[in-house]
Amino acid sequence: MPASVSTLRVRYAETDKMGVVYYANYLVWFEVARADLLRSLGWTYREMETAGISLPVIEAHCEYVRPAPLCPEREAHVGTVLIGCDFGSTTAKAVVLSPERELLFSCYALSKVLEDHDVTVEAKPINEGRGSANTVQVVAAGSDTFGLADSSSVVLTAAKGADVKSVMSLLNTTGFSVVSLAESNIRTPKDLEGEKVAVTPGDPLGQLLQAVCKANNVDCAKISMVQVDPAAKVVTVLEKKADALLGGADDQFFLIKYRGANPYAMRYADFGANIVGMTIMTTGDTIRKNPELVRRFVRASVKSWEEAKKNPQAAVDAAMKAKPDLNRQSTLDQMMVDIDLLDSRNSRGRIGWGAQADWEQTLAILKNDRDLATDKDWTTFHTNEFLPK
Repeated sequence: MPASVSTLRVRYAETDKMGVVYYANYLVWFEVARADLLRSLGWTYREMETAGISLPVIEAHCEYVRPAPLCPEREAHVGTVLIGCDFGSTTAKAVVLSPERELLFSCYALSKVLEDHDVTVEAKPINEGRGSANTVQVVAAGSDTFGLADSSSVVLTAAKGADVKSVMSLLNTTGFSVVSLAESNIRTPKDLEGEKVAVTPGDPLGQLLQAVCKANNVDCAKISMVQVDPAAKVVTVLEKKADALLGGADDQFFLIKYRGANPYAMRYADFGANIVGMTIMTTGDTIRKNPELVRRFVRASVKSWEEAKKNPQAAVDAAMKAKPDLNRQSTLDQMMVDIDLLDSRNSRGRIGWGAQADWEQTLAILKNDRDLATDKDWTTFHTNEFLPK
């Protein structure tokens, strides 16, 4: 176990009327020794706090064995040992010894490990397949505090009067794609004419396909839309009841791949129809009443994606602890795509930061192809104020 020894002299200001060390000052000595222990491990308090971590003592138990008298020529030795360290807390023991190594004082202290982005999250079941529109409605109704939803659902719902707003622009390039079997040779929007495409009713992908068609001089009326439930999209393509589906480069693409087929994703963003992808959103009421909670949640989210970029394998390990039935390789593949989608040409380098150009383009596309009716500025729908400085 890590240990260190600090040597101190009893100073006059540390003694009481009886000429011995005042009882509360032993805890000050303990703090000196704890800092020395940390330094011996290659870290200083300042570096730790700069990293956003603190160690507040939440419990201490002390035993006073013998008094330590004032004696400038004599030294006291404070030994500190880190005797326990687990998720969220550390336990250390300090002992004060006389020059003759007599025990004068001992103390155990429990410290809570706090990071400046700590936030308590209540885990709830994931309503798979219900989509961003439902997520935004659930958050708007106050049933959940935060939600992960695509920008178009946030904007369209907010424009109709819902008190919701994006507080983190997570994926600044959309993963919306036309996903097909590679053998179908659908490589450009023009290739879609005369084909059958599986789409979910109310899904934003179907309406945003209009933007792809317009940008590439394609007649969308020549594309046959096959209405299916979200879970049926992949099966519809695999059974060749449709030539392609509207889905995600980080989602249905891999569902097809790991069923043994060879998929191809034609991304909207590559054909003139990029919008901001997934966002983290909450209500305006939460922003007004509990801005610190929002700040911590965003900071924690940014930190988690920063770490995921550094070590995708560890991120997948964490995901599989939360959901053991995940396919490891598929989850890793999906994460690598999402890491690529974090940035746009305008936002590159800052996770979560929404670029004005990206949001303005998103609004323009929604006005042209999703019947968005608003004269509001882009900052009505997204804010960067809660991102780490």
